[in-house]
Parts: sequence; structure tokens; C-alpha cells
Amino acid sequence: MTKEITNNRSEKDDSKESSYAYALEASEQRFSALFRESSDPILLSSKTGGILCVNPSFEKLTGLESGALFSGSEGWSNFLLKHDQEALLKNLIKAAEDDQALNTECKIISAGGVSNWYDVSTNPLHSETGEVKGLMCIARNIDLRKLKELKLLEETKELTQKHQRAQNLISRLKKLLNSIAALPDDTKDFLSGVSELLSEMYPACAISIKSYEDVDRIHSVKVDPKESVVPLGPEHPMLHKKLVDSHSPILCNSLKDTPPYCNDTSLERIGVNSFVGAPILDSDEQLRGTLVLISLEPHFFQADDVEVISVLAMLLAGRLRAQKQKMREQSLKTSLQQSQRMEALGKLAGGVSHEFNNILGGILGISSYLISKMDEETSLKDDLMMIQKAAENAKDVTGQLLTFSKRRFIEKKPVDINMVLENMLKLSRHSISSKINLDIELESSQTLVNGDEGQLSQVFTNLIINAAQAMGDDYGTLSVLSSRRKLDADEKLLLENPVFSEHDFIHITISDTGAGVSESIKEHIFEPFYTTKEEGKGSGLGLSIVYGIVINHGGCITVDSCEGEGASFNVLLPVHVKK
Repeated sequence: MTKEITNNRSEKDDSKESSYAYALEASEQRFSALFRESSDPILLSSKTGGILCVNPSFEKLTGLESGALFSGSEGWSNFLLKHDQEALLKNLIKAAEDDQALNTECKIISAGGVSNWYDVSTNPLHSETGEVKGLMCIARNIDLRKLKELKLLEETKELTQKHQRAQNLISRLKKLLNSIAALPDDTKDFLSGVSELLSEMYPACAISIKSYEDVDRIHSVKVDPKESVVPLGPEHPMLHKKLVDSHSPILCNSLKDTPPYCNDTSLERIGVNSFVGAPILDSDEQLRGTLVLISLEPHFFQADDVEVISVLAMLLAGRLRAQKQKMREQSLKTSLQQSQRMEALGKLAGGVSHEFNNILGGILGISSYLISKMDEETSLKDDLMMIQKAAENAKDVTGQLLTFSKRRFIEKKPVDINMVLENMLKLSRHSISSKINLDIELESSQTLVNGDEGQLSQVFTNLIINAAQAMGDDYGTLSVLSSRRKLDADEKLLLENPVFSEHDFIHITISDTGAGVSESIKEHIFEPFYTTKEEGKGSGLGLSIVYGIVINHGGCITVDSCEGEGASFNVLLPVHVKK
């Protein structure tokens, strides 16, 4: 009975072992099938990282055969970069030691040499006793996800950098704004102060600020804080021209690689490698100047510097515009005061001339009568003739004063201004020094005005001779220019007769390169009997007569000058309109 029971148990155990072996074999067959058919690359390795075999998907991906990898003729370095290989092997050993699954992100090099991101899941393989006998590495392609992650990281890094740059920029601009607020109002001193501030911010740069406001009389401000600073030389017109043409900032960090600047031999000769600049544009997009910083070092400037220079250019434009507006208001105030003074002087001169003419008429009449009654031999006749001559000279003066006061009637007809100018230049050429160069540029279209040719000839003869005398025996240039245009708002205010304000005007400019005229002289230059010539060498009526003739022709006359910079007389006459 006992023997039978034992036999029954033995049969059951054999049956159980047989079932277990069958299940194990089936499991291995399923694993083998999954291993072969899996679309994911799979690699089996020992606990120490020795490659045992790989599936077909792995072979297809890397172009490496399982046998070659098992034999050691090919290995990890054939499909992994060095740092990825080290990271994966480290996780393999750790997974075996700790008996846990680990994941490693790395790049696998394909048969075509292209590397893509994969997430390698490392799982321990156990023996029948539960002991770790090897490792299975399954690779899943995560290239798309990884690229998105890297892009997000780059964007985050870029945003962080932008934020930091923005903070730095705000800090720099605050400091700059506070410093600029303390600068003087005078335009020249203001630009000099800005240059000094920039020289502190960019100590190894040359700074060039060019103003295009004639009224400012500023062409460039340079600050050379160090001997090593870039020599600006002739202002490098190409840089400023680019700003003028584009109306937008420029940044060049490699001169030799940036056309058209690489063709500028003057920049290349002194070793310029980078520069940044901005146009000085006001809120009406009117160009008031340019600002350029130049460095000998390549890649010296950053995008932040463009922002700083652009903001600074806006501040400069605002200050230049405000300064010009202030000067314009002052000029209008001065012009109004001068116009009122000239009007008062004209009335006084006209009244005096009229009364004086009555007196002179009596003197001339009596002297003529007495002369007719005198014997030829008497000495009193000579005295009477001297009295008559003096009275006639005085009458000429009163006639000139009447011209200034605009009380002398003139008969007007169409006159070609260009023809008048050409005739006056021909007649005046013999009295102009040979050292003086004539620069003549006359309007090509119609230049007819309604006036008296004799009086207009007197105007331009006077102005041309005065310009020549201002240069004396020195070398210089006498310019005579004419153009046709509309009046601006300021010029319209100078007209005594607003009827002509909307007409086209002929603008005649007669300029010299002489000593110029001071502000104190300009205030009185058109007043009668005011002269800067030596006593006995000028009556002081020349420019007052010019003034009277121009006003009587419906125009206006102004003078632009600074001491040491020559003078320009501007005559504006309304164009003749056919009725």
C-alpha cells in the first residue's frame, strides 16, 4: 500500500516537472519570437556589459551583425558616442547589481551615420533560481520628443538671456537718461556732453555725432579718451551716408565680411573692424543728424548696443528739435522786432525826407534865381553854385531815404532775374579780385519777377560788391545762386504784403567766405546811416536802399552769418504772374 502511494506521487511529480519544462520552453519560444519580430531594437548583455546578441531590428538600425558583436570584433563604440557609451554601461552594471530596471537616454548611430535619440530601457533577466543572469536593453526612438525638449530648453535659455539683457539695457538706459538730464541746454555743449558719456560707456571707441541743422553750426563732435582710440579722420562719409539712406540703425561686427563697408579703404587702412550707428530722427521722421561708434576690435558691439544707440539718437533728435524750435521762436521774435524798428525808421525817414525836400526845393529855387541875376565875373556866383551843388547832393540823399521808406513810386514790368544777375556779374568782374573764385548756379526755369530792372540791378550790384569787399585781398569764393520755390512758414511772416505769400518765389543767395557778421551788426545792418566802414568811406545807405527796394517789390531779405564763417544774403522776390 505504501509502495503504491509512493509510485503515485512519483508519477505526479514527473507530470509536474514535464508541465513546467513545457511552459518554460513555450515561454522561451514566445520570448524568442518577440525578440526576433519586435520593431524596437533589442540588445542582450551580460551583467558586466558584454554583448551577447541583438535582434534583427537592432541589426537593421546599426548595420552591425549579432555575431560580430558577440565575438567582440565590434562593440558599443560602433553605435554609441563615447559619453553615451559610458552612461549606458554604468546603468547596465547598476541595474544588474540592484536588480532593477533603469532608463538611459542616448544617441544611437545608424548604419547611414545619422544619430537619433533613443530611450534605452534596461531590464534584468533572471535564472530559474531568481538570480540575475543578464540584461535586456530595449531602445525606443524619442528623437521627435527630444528635439522638442531641446527646443524648449533653448527657448527658455534664450528668454532668460533676453530677460537679463533687457534688465541690463534698462539699467544702462536709466543711467544714461539721468546723466543726459543734467547736461546743458546749449546744443554744442549738449552734444559734447553726450560724447563724453558715450566715451565712458565705450572707452575704446571713436564717437562721431554729425548734425544736419545749419542753424547749429555743428559738423562733428569727437572724443578721444585714449591714445588707442580710432582716428576718425574725414568722418568716414560711407557710414553716415548709409544711415541717411536707410533711416535705420546699422551694426557691423566684421568689416571684411560686410559689404559695402569692406570696400571702404579708409576704414580698412586704419584697422576698423566693427561699428554701430543710428540716424537721429525726430518724431516727424525728419533727419537731424547721425551717430556712429567705431571700434578696432571685431565683434565689439552687441544687439543691446544698437538699442542704446537708437534710444540715444531719439533723445538727441528731440533735443535738437527743441533747440531749433527755441531758436526759431527767438529768430521770429528778433525778425518781428527788427521789422517793427525798420517800419518806424522808414516812416521817420520818409517824413524827414519829405519835409527836407520842401526846404531843399526852396534853396535850389532861390539859388538858381540868384545865379541867373549874377554877373559872370562876381565871386558870389561861385559861392551860390556851391550852395546849389550841395543842395542837389542832399536831394539825392533824400531820394535814397525815400526809396528806403518805400514812398518812391516805381513803374513795374516783367524782369528776368537771371539776366539781371548775369549782367551785374559781367560789369562787376573787373572790380573783383582775381583771388576770388566765382561760383554761379542759376535756376533753369522761368525767373521773371514784376519790378524795375534798374532798381533790381542796384540791389545785386550792391550785394555782389559788398561780398567781394568782405573777402578783401584774401583767397575766397563768391557764390551767386538762384532757385524757384515756395516760402516756408517763417519766411511768410517776413512779408509786409501777405498777398504774395502763396506765390512761387525766386530765391537769390549771394554768399562770401569773408570774416562774417556778428549778431550785434546783423540787428542794424539794413538801417540807414549804419555802417561798419571807416569814417568817410561809406554813407550807410547801401543796404538800407537794398532793403527798401526788395520790400517795395513784395519780397524780403535776410542775412545768415557767423563771425569767421562768411555771410549769405538771401533775397526772395515773388514770381511774375500773368494776368
